[in-house]
Amino acid sequence: MEAYLVALRRRNVSETTASPVDVPVAGAGGQGADFLAGSAPTLPDIEDIKFEKSDDGVLRQQLRELQRAEQAVQEHMTAQQAQIEAQMRLERDQPRQPQYSERDLAFMGARPGVEKNPEFLQMAMGLPTIGVPYGTDKFYSMLESAFPVSDFR
Repeated sequence: MEAYLVALRRRNVSETTASPVDVPVAGAGGQGADFLAGSAPTLPDIEDIKFEKSDDGVLRQQLRELQRAEQAVQEHMTAQQAQIEAQMRLERDQPRQPQYSERDLAFMGARPGVEKNPEFLQMAMGLPTIGVPYGTDKFYSMLESAFPVSDFR
């Protein structure tokens, strides 16, 4: 009975339309075995599809827009990468806590808070640039004359 209904349905569909709706049903007298074995319909390749002339211009315009968008995304990503690298470089180059010598610690210990004085910092960093090497007796004598111990007690 079931095979008869399937055959009747197939005949009615084939008489009214010529579409791929007429798919064999598995289990109806073994008719679905061919379909399941790999005889499914295939789609044509994109190169085989012919477009109208009017469609060609629209498609080319859309392709150009997509290419411009991809280029903009690539430029944005490059700019972001440059910003990240600049930020990382800035963080890496942050000033570190200076390493003080015993003489530095003795000088600052006798003058509490002198290391927070901007004039002291400017002078201590400026002396080597004018020819007074860091750590020399002349370096400390110039700092002592500018910042006497009596001013900090």
